[in-house]
Amino acid sequence: MKLIESKCATIFISFIILFSIFIFLPENVKAADTDYYIANSGDDSNSGTSPDQAWKTISKLNNELSSGGCIVDGDDIFFKRGDIFDCTSPSLYNKNTDGTATNPMVIGAYDEGDDPILRDTASNGAIQNFVGDDIGYITFENLHFLITGDAGASEGMAADYDTFNIKIVNCIFENTAGGYIRTIFKNSHDLTFENCNWLNGSLQIYGDGSGDIPPTNTVVKNCDIKGGSYGPDCVVIHDNDHLDLSGNGPNHYFYNVVCHDTNSNAFDIVGARSGSYTCEWVYLKNCYAYDIYNSPCLVIGHGVANVTVEDSYFVSSFATPIYLTKSNNTIIRNCVFTAPTDVLAQGGPQYNYGWNLVNATLYHNTFITGVDGSGGEFITLNAKNVAPDHNCEGITFKNNIFYSTKNSAPNKFVYYIPTGPGTWNLDTTNSYYSHNMWWRGDGNLDDSRFILEDGSYNIETWNALDRVYNDLGNDPSLFNPLGNNFNNDFQLNSDSPCIDAGDWLTYTVGSGTGKTIKVKDANYFFPGISEFNIPGDNIFVGNDNNLKIISVDYNAETITVDKSITWTNGEYVSLSSYNGYAPDIGAFESIYYEPEPPSNSPEISNVLLIESNPLDTDEDYGWIKITADVASDAGISSVKLYITYPDDSNTNVVMTSAGSDTYYYNTSTIFSTYGDFSYYIWAKDINNNETTSSVYSFSMPPNWDIDKNGVCNILDLQLISNHYNQIGQNGWIREDVDNNGIIQVLDLIMISSYYGETW
Repeated sequence: MKLIESKCATIFISFIILFSIFIFLPENVKAADTDYYIANSGDDSNSGTSPDQAWKTISKLNNELSSGGCIVDGDDIFFKRGDIFDCTSPSLYNKNTDGTATNPMVIGAYDEGDDPILRDTASNGAIQNFVGDDIGYITFENLHFLITGDAGASEGMAADYDTFNIKIVNCIFENTAGGYIRTIFKNSHDLTFENCNWLNGSLQIYGDGSGDIPPTNTVVKNCDIKGGSYGPDCVVIHDNDHLDLSGNGPNHYFYNVVCHDTNSNAFDIVGARSGSYTCEWVYLKNCYAYDIYNSPCLVIGHGVANVTVEDSYFVSSFATPIYLTKSNNTIIRNCVFTAPTDVLAQGGPQYNYGWNLVNATLYHNTFITGVDGSGGEFITLNAKNVAPDHNCEGITFKNNIFYSTKNSAPNKFVYYIPTGPGTWNLDTTNSYYSHNMWWRGDGNLDDSRFILEDGSYNIETWNALDRVYNDLGNDPSLFNPLGNNFNNDFQLNSDSPCIDAGDWLTYTVGSGTGKTIKVKDANYFFPGISEFNIPGDNIFVGNDNNLKIISVDYNAETITVDKSITWTNGEYVSLSSYNGYAPDIGAFESIYYEPEPPSNSPEISNVLLIESNPLDTDEDYGWIKITADVASDAGISSVKLYITYPDDSNTNVVMTSAGSDTYYYNTSTIFSTYGDFSYYIWAKDINNNETTSSVYSFSMPPNWDIDKNGVCNILDLQLISNHYNQIGQNGWIREDVDNNGIIQVLDLIMISSYYGETW
């Protein structure tokens, strides 16, 4: 009898666990209603509900998507791999049938082989056409959209109405007819492209004023866009064809997006030409543009605000790699811009900053030209215009390298053009230049290089101006400055005068205690975008480091950080990501090369990282201890541990002597953020001889990745279910996600909210 009761209890518990997993699965893991299949070998008289009963044509599919058809919201559709499906009439999916928040519709592929091809052989067609209003919760995956019949512009996807929660993953968009293929979304919300390729194509996000709200929350990650000879912009965030309508809404995120081979812009980010700023909080990181002909790589303007571009590389075959115009609060940092063609010799500007540019902050960038000729400028600023709202205001260049490999160009380094009445100089435009490095091959930094209203300046007289601070005129000594590899080229050589020659970004104004700090200039700082879980900058304020910015008030010149501190007037405020005594000038911090230590330098050995069991990002339960042996005949004066966080910020801490030659540092907070860390140890003896260890790596998994395999999936839920109702000390195993000592449904709930996420 007891055996039967035990079995019944086990069955009951298993049922509860399975029920809990079902109830708390996240939105991107749905219990499918009905799957439908389409194959060239199918028959439209079949049921369509299995590979053996597949339909044959898209016409049949569209009939079943229409009113009264068998396909309802939340059903999935799969095309057979290796097959080609023509979409000339009608196009795929022209009815308001979609998914739900708890049961998204998936349109994808089945079987093995190449992705299925959806082909349009007509002219001016659209393969995937969203006709109904308010269509949402659809995922397209593993599909190849192909245009073969239109040498102009055709749509691989077209949405003229409000769409929301549309995901396009692992898809190809291609035009082989000599034109280009567009994916064009108007008034879209929560739109995601990931791991997609465009072959002669363009991604276009428009606001045309007809939707309920302008486009918001666009994510484009790990995508490759070849514009093709037809010449479209690779990426467009725009009002509808410059119609002065509402423009786009906030929050657009581009990560690891490559744009190339086009006669137009790589990234064209503009709002409405009239009205207030509507397109804001645009963030580009780790993006790359090359072979961009006849147009700038990066265009930012016409009513955009709060745009941040960082860690990116733009190679232009046109004279202007970057063009900024009517925009507010723009940050461009840690980027490389190169213009390696002879267009500069024809007189075009290389780096053009147009009109009505307000609060543009460019720091830690490297600008390079390899051009012969007598024309061109590094910076051209249309400082004044007839219209009052066309004036530039608040322009800052700090810690940048401006470098030409040629002797005769550029002719001017800075050129403020008088395009209207009034004065045009650093004061009237509120411009600041600080710790920039200027150089051209012949070393000529004479009186014709820096041009303002009241005259021209060489590097010495330029530095004597009130708004110029410690600009330099030396060869920056770059590694392979005419290269094209962002990861290796353009770095500082070990003899570079740019190493540790940069300036801190700003300083505190007044003293106080709390989380909100007034600074001289808040425009250097990025507060993150909460909608995408993008964190704000990691900074230090005086002796307080590892502070996370959670908001910035650019008008009040204040920053708010994640913990309360006490500060005094004039304390330095800057990013934490630097090595040495000060930040380097240019896009890259100098590479650490492990030198051969002198014979009398300290020796570092037996570096060891000991981790808590289990690993836990909760500082109340998880910890990391790093130990090392550090020895010197002269005696050790200081040992420090240098750590680089997953967001590339840095910190250093003093290691504690454990007696003899052993030093250690034990922490429950530094490694409390999940991701990939690196660290090394620095030591100095009493004679000031220094040495450093090798660089070591460590990965801290998030608590929601139970098996630490890089993704949260059903295997993690299964591990929790295997220990369901077991009890131990708080945080005794990783399955105890909430660290309350019992494995139960709350742990399943916590995991389910991260389902499908990777790290």
